[in-house]
Formats: sequence, structure tokens, C-alpha cells
Amino acid sequence: MTLGIFSFQWWWNDYIWPLIVLNDPKKYTLQVAIRSLVGAENINWTILIAASVISILPLLLVFLAFQRWILDSNLDSRLK
Repeated sequence: MTLGIFSFQWWWNDYIWPLIVLNDPKKYTLQVAIRSLVGAENINWTILIAASVISILPLLLVFLAFQRWILDSNLDSRLK
């Protein structure tokens, strides 16, 4: 269960592979789309921060739903 949770977090935050594979801006993942909001000279901080909060919400929900397994795995790994 813990491996599945960590795998979800890993793939949710993946940036390089979707950046390489996707060519159409309409199909960008959330992380690639957030990076495309940042320009060389201008950064719209309000949109960037709002998009970052939206991208954190699924991870927060997964953590809250499965926190028992995450915390138990951390305690088990320290005891061994």
C-alpha cells in the first residue's frame, strides 16, 4: 500500500517525461503547464501560486486518506 502511495506521488510530480513526450499545450500535465506560466521576464505570481496550490491538493488528499499506512511504514523502517 505504501509503495502505491509513493508511486502515485512520484508520477504526479513527474516533469521531465511529460515535457519530452507531449508536444500539444492542450495535453500538458499540470506540472508542465505551471512551468509554462513562468516567462523569462515576467511572472504572474498570483496565477502561479494558485496553480501550485491546485497541484498540491490531490497529493494532500491522498496523504490524508492514507496517512496511517505512510506513517506506519516510516515507523517500521526506523525500528529495523
